[in-house]
Amino acid sequence: MIEPLSLDEAYLDVTENKLGIPVATEIATIIRARIKEVTGLNASAGISYCKFLAKMASDLNKPNGQAVITPRMGPAFVEALPVKRFHSVGPATAAKLERLGILTGADLRARPLHFLQEHFGKSGSWYYRISRGIDERPVQPDRPRKSIGAEDTFAIDVVELAAGLAFAMFSIAAQAADLPSRRIAPAIPMPPAFTWTGFYVGAQAGWAQTRTELTPGAAIAGQAAVASLPSLNRDGATVGLLAGYNYQIGQLVLGGEIDGAALITGKQRFTALTGDFMTAHTNWVGSARLRVGYAFDRFMIYATGGLALAAAKSTVTGTGYSYGAGDSTRVGWTLGAGAEYAITNNWIAGLEYRYSQFEEDTYTYPVGVGGLGIVGFKQQLSTNQVVGRLLYKF
Repeated sequence: MIEPLSLDEAYLDVTENKLGIPVATEIATIIRARIKEVTGLNASAGISYCKFLAKMASDLNKPNGQAVITPRMGPAFVEALPVKRFHSVGPATAAKLERLGILTGADLRARPLHFLQEHFGKSGSWYYRISRGIDERPVQPDRPRKSIGAEDTFAIDVVELAAGLAFAMFSIAAQAADLPSRRIAPAIPMPPAFTWTGFYVGAQAGWAQTRTELTPGAAIAGQAAVASLPSLNRDGATVGLLAGYNYQIGQLVLGGEIDGAALITGKQRFTALTGDFMTAHTNWVGSARLRVGYAFDRFMIYATGGLALAAAKSTVTGTGYSYGAGDSTRVGWTLGAGAEYAITNNWIAGLEYRYSQFEEDTYTYPVGVGGLGIVGFKQQLSTNQVVGRLLYKF
């Protein structure tokens, strides 16, 4: 199929050709040799997977050569190309792009779709696609004519206005009768531009660490005693679910998220002043947080923080008896940061780190021998998490 572009240029779709040649470069070589043989003129050719890049490639080895831009080369080629050399970008548009700080294809690709549409209207969608090496326009051999012109030279000057108008009307009617019927080309579907705005759900899994600090004390026979124990860290795993919502304003992304996760870190054991011991175990953690991010098209970095919850279970065992301090839900705060990348318009992968600090809790129980006094623990709890996340955005 052949689509004329200008007096001496045309697009060719050689996916299926009469010669059955599977390689486009070979077809281009044959056509250029035939042009030279018949007309004596040199010809250049550009070979690529879309019309935009084929046109760009045709300018690389003029006046008598050809160039190829493969699908793998396409995005990198466009990124390095000055925008003033883009086909369809004229001097006025190039000057406007330069005022916006857009000098190369890489600069153009870094701008989100809504930015380009705001400054260039419908053409913004076109610039968004070609900056990524995307041009889905088919080769159209029968594009409808948008204008037609004709002129006649008379032996003598036509001075009568009425005669001139009558002849012009007759000429227009005759030309219109020769025009082919206009066919509207089918709309070319454009892949939807990505936006971070929307609800999402997902799962997370990774490394977790619980840190427990205990300050044991006792009051025995009226005498008080306090000691400090080294803090204990337990490393393990965490698995959980999450849900949230993002709203994008330019490159700023605001959102909120809730999550809950089980901690698989095991128990921690501390020995009291009286020889008794305590075991501490954090079963699960959760949070309700705000997020503030900055988007680079499909990649986003963000900070997050808010309310944190934890379910901690502590048990104190003494000589000949067991005293259960029981489960308690601890409230605290959490801060963190992360990065996410949109693999598709719906699936998002990410990595996040969070630190959480929970309120202090105190446990007291009677001395196990003779009821001589009481023993207590003051417990402080914190967690660290590094998790991988997989999200689905609606």
